[in-house]
Amino acid sequence: MQLKKYVRKHNSGNFENSVTKLNPGDLVDYQISIINISDRPLLTSRALEVLPTANDKKIVENNQGVQEDRGSQFPVRMTGPLKERNGFKIKYSTEEPGSNQTESWNKNFVDKDAISDWSKVRMIKIEQEQGFEIPAQTVENFDFAAQIDPNAADNAIANNSIAVTINASGNLVESDVVTTKIGYPAVVEGIAFEDNNKNNVYDENIDTLLPNYTVELFKDGENTPSQTVKTDAQGHYRFVTKDFTTHKVKFTKDNAIETVVGGDDLNEKKQAM
Repeated sequence: MQLKKYVRKHNSGNFENSVTKLNPGDLVDYQISIINISDRPLLTSRALEVLPTANDKKIVENNQGVQEDRGSQFPVRMTGPLKERNGFKIKYSTEEPGSNQTESWNKNFVDKDAISDWSKVRMIKIEQEQGFEIPAQTVENFDFAAQIDPNAADNAIANNSIAVTINASGNLVESDVVTTKIGYPAVVEGIAFEDNNKNNVYDENIDTLLPNYTVELFKDGENTPSQTVKTDAQGHYRFVTKDFTTHKVKFTKDNAIETVVGGDDLNEKKQAM
């Protein structure tokens, strides 16, 4: 039997081991996969999920009886229940996890109907019902949505894992973590102007602002623009991107084209024409 944990941006793409370039407050989807890799039906399984929070601990203690740090830096909160599945009993707890797996398992867990605020749920318990068998070489998936803390800092991470056993009362074994990572957008912006005195700096009352120019943003080495905007009445343009790489910016107006290469830091640039 194998237990896998996956994550993705909400309703976007395939489930993976990590997801990045997220904004504070974004939704993510988690997937729990119970996989029967044997050639016999699986008769018993129990799983314990603990939602990430800042400075959290792993679910299962190490060989010295210590719960190691799981490494999360912000909380991720549920937005609703798991979809019910035939043959499994799913319950939820709003209590904090214990100092070991046994304490966590024995916390107060309730049915979904008893939960009034899903953001307060800290743990999920999934138990295979007696008499239900997971057929050989099959997978049972459990998906749920959760929301990243709206105050999560740039580059912060949240690590999630789940623990499982195939015994009615045996010790749990913890899965590898899956990671969600915040990536604040960078800004590429500047002013398009005619550099009348050729000093590569915008001088008010000397240089001419260039409104209504088409401005295209290209990732370095690519020929198709990732974004396109128009300069405003003051020649200003602005792009917001999470493609953290070198960019070039191309300006177009009545067959006049000027290409400027931006830097890695994506700081504000005032571009001369």
